[in-house]
Amino acid sequence: MKTEETEEEIKTLADLKKYLEDELEKRRKEIQQLEKFLIVVNTMLAKHSFKPAVTLIEEKKEPTKKELTLKSKSGKTLAYMKIYPTTIKITIPESLKVSPKSPPFKSFFIGQILRKMQQEDLELVKERKIPSGKALEYRIEISDGNVKEIVIKNYRDEERLKEIERTIKWTLETILEKTK
Repeated sequence: MKTEETEEEIKTLADLKKYLEDELEKRRKEIQQLEKFLIVVNTMLAKHSFKPAVTLIEEKKEPTKKELTLKSKSGKTLAYMKIYPTTIKITIPESLKVSPKSPPFKSFFIGQILRKMQQEDLELVKERKIPSGKALEYRIEISDGNVKEIVIKNYRDEERLKEIERTIKWTLETILEKTK
């Protein structure tokens, strides 16, 4: 037979359990919201070409996996690609003038390729399939009104690498043809 004291302890423990469960759920929601905020901040930082010291250190440690020279059908150099395990650096030669606002560059390469990959990754982060630090990020360096370098971080796989290589080549070749 339960005593009044035992029943009071059980009620207190049940109340404590309910409180702890509620607090855990609240914390989970806070963590999810903080992760969403972090994704937005990372995206904004990438757009504004901010390069944290951690990224600089990672890039220095990261050995080059492959180097390519992308050429047009006529043999003109369109870009130099350095491929690292997690990063791609695309450098545009001085001779090729690429406006960051030009239609194939902005609307196709950035809008349909890189942003699409980035959005896919952000969805995977929301679904907790990849950590927030592994979502695709990109940065475009501009000098004298022209694109000089594109840095793409967390491309993640060979299929994406090939798509980026193929589409930047097509984009730059299209720009080159329009300037003739």
